[in-house]
Amino acid sequence: MGAAARQFDRARRRQPTSRRMALALLAGMLLGAASVQADALADAHAAFDAGRFLEAAEQAASVGSADGLVLAAGALRVHGSYLAPAEEQKEYFRQAMEHAQAAVELAPDDPWTHVESSSAIGRYAQTIGIGEALTGGYGGKMRDALHKALELDPDNAIAQLALGSWHANVVDRTGALVGRMTFGATRKKAMEHLERALALTPNDKTVLLETGTALLVLDADKHRERALELLEAAVAIPPSNAYETLLHGQALERLEAVRTER
Repeated sequence: MGAAARQFDRARRRQPTSRRMALALLAGMLLGAASVQADALADAHAAFDAGRFLEAAEQAASVGSADGLVLAAGALRVHGSYLAPAEEQKEYFRQAMEHAQAAVELAPDDPWTHVESSSAIGRYAQTIGIGEALTGGYGGKMRDALHKALELDPDNAIAQLALGSWHANVVDRTGALVGRMTFGATRKKAMEHLERALALTPNDKTVLLETGTALLVLDADKHRERALELLEAAVAIPPSNAYETLLHGQALERLEAVRTER
């Protein structure tokens, strides 16, 4: 035993027996709690992969960690986007925003908390109308969250993808002049972020689908052939879980729409 180890051991032994027992018990409790949390989070991921998104959200939120809250927000967002009746979507997205914001507060240096926060804000904003979304500053909040994510991790492909889509959609909805003057959104920045996302993860189903969609939003006539290639590539990748199965169906629908318009 080294000198430092012997010194630590002597100091530990000088503690009253009751205190040593209490410390040992506390350490055991903390390790047990961590194991329970890990199991709960694993169960939540399994529920998500199986398509039980509300169950996944409840299990993940109960963990109380930033990772759990990010998963809970994502599960609610997916359920609201693909499965919930239209009249229930707003509430699911509101809950997703709350979970994502709580995750940001717990782990502000984790880029994924900011990515999920931006995604939840964007979905919620879609349910309140463009006027209220603009006056409420939701567009700026989405952009700022993604800027923070990329500040923390410039190679986060989903953040690059989301920011590229953000630029494309703001320009599409507000016009090039208003988008640039009010939000700093441009077609050029949209293309830069989308291309970066593709360069980082060229074989990711989500990136292929959403990049193709964003290109159509930017200029359907100009980018139709490239969007078609990307959508075909997205469809060629077999879905790995329930969420990707939903994305697969979405990709098939968009691909058919692009082919029909040719």
